[in-house]
Parts: sequence; C-alpha cells; structure tokens
Amino acid sequence: MKKTVMLLSAMLLILCLCGSAGAEGEYRNIRITVNGEKIILLDENDEQQKSLIVDGNIYVPLEPLIAALGGSVVYDEQENLLSIVLNNAAEGEETDPAQAFLGSWNIGPLTTLDIFEDGTGKFQFNGTRYSVTWRLEGQTLQMQQNGKGGVSAVRSGENLEVNIGGQVFLFHR
Repeated sequence: MKKTVMLLSAMLLILCLCGSAGAEGEYRNIRITVNGEKIILLDENDEQQKSLIVDGNIYVPLEPLIAALGGSVVYDEQENLLSIVLNNAAEGEETDPAQAFLGSWNIGPLTTLDIFEDGTGKFQFNGTRYSVTWRLEGQTLQMQQNGKGGVSAVRSGENLEVNIGGQVFLFHR
C-alpha cells in the first residue's frame, strides 16, 4: 500500500511538472503599430494590457486590439461563436449606420449588451440574460424582447446610451 501511494504521488508530481512546463511564458507591454500608427491596448480600467509570449508566439488581447482598429468583438458563449466586425469603409464611403451599434457593450460584468448583424442580440441585466431583436430607426436602435419594446439606444461618442423604461444607462466597449 505504501509503495502504491508513493508511486501515485511520484506520477502526479511528474504530471504536474510536465503540464506546467509547456505553459510558461512572459507577459510584456508590447508596442503595436498598425499602418505606422501606434495603438495602445487598454482594459476596462484604462490600464495597458500586457501580451503573453510563449515559445516565440505572441498572444495579444483580441477585444482591445479590434476596438483600437475601430471594430468590435462579440462572443456568443452558447453558440461558441466569436464574431469580429470591422468598419473597413474607405474615407468618404457610405457605411451602414447599424455598424456603429454592432458588438459588445457593457456597464460591468453583470450588465452587458451584444448586438449582432442579423438583427438579434443578447442583453444581460443584473445577471439575467434576455434575447432581443433590434431595428434601426434613424440614428436610434430600437430593441424588443418577446415582441415588447421599451428599450432604445443611441450612440454618444464612443459610448452607447441605453434607455430602459425611461432610465438611461451609459454602456461602453
């Protein structure tokens, strides 16, 4: 019995050492330029995000990188789908006004809004998740849940002002 316990302990130790050896890396503040323009990846607290370097591969936080490029990232956990929306219109070219609303918006971890191109969205308010449909009326996004309206959103600079039953909440990316 004592030999079995020692053998199992030795095997567990070897597994732990081998498993962690490949995952080692170094976090660094990587300078990034796109078309010669410097971009800084910031987290929700406006602090610079660090990149991870493992075995010569650089892992950069995707969401702040895409946001710095003028796009948005939406992850649908239920569908296991990552959607990236980039505004690739040339200067002076007409763009779809709905593009300004697409992507992930949040107030904090329990209140989020994901708006998809197909006219649907996911709204999480204080931890409760709702599926919504939306349509654009002028510069206002109108949302419905189960055929009931009452939620609208307008862009305000880089923020989204969401009106829920007369109460306005300021969402950001």
